[in-house]
Amino acid sequence: FLYNSDLYPKNFEWIDFYDWEQSIISFLRKSKTNLDADKNIKAEDANKTFMQTAGDKKIKNEKTAKKIGLICEDFILIVCNFTPAPRYNYKIGVPCGGTWKEILNSDSKEYGGSGHGNYGKVKAKKEIFHGRQFSISITLPPLSVLYFKKSINL
Repeated sequence: FLYNSDLYPKNFEWIDFYDWEQSIISFLRKSKTNLDADKNIKAEDANKTFMQTAGDKKIKNEKTAKKIGLICEDFILIVCNFTPAPRYNYKIGVPCGGTWKEILNSDSKEYGGSGHGNYGKVKAKKEIFHGRQFSISITLPPLSVLYFKKSINL
């Protein structure tokens, strides 16, 4: 639960608060739980996925898997668009590769919004952006907040 980490500054991390021209901010909220206590991916599962995507390279341990972005801490990526204009292909740096699930879209039709979005998920690319090893390109609806969570199923 994110509220468990409210008193710990290390559980909040800005991704981008400099995009004042487009009135967009993005940040990470991290849970107090970590890899050891959570149900996240183990190195052997990451190893299978990595083998499929990188040929004969192997992951030796969980630390290596985390370093190359196959394992993440338990956190939520939050992106806010404070303008009435949608943004398409908006790029954000993320710490991990794989699939990111859109778990909240305030512009969803079920909340009375326009329905702009990311069809429930986006795939991270191995491309450095915002000082992170991976990036995602998203559709950011007007006057909206999006929440993404790293999928534990690579």
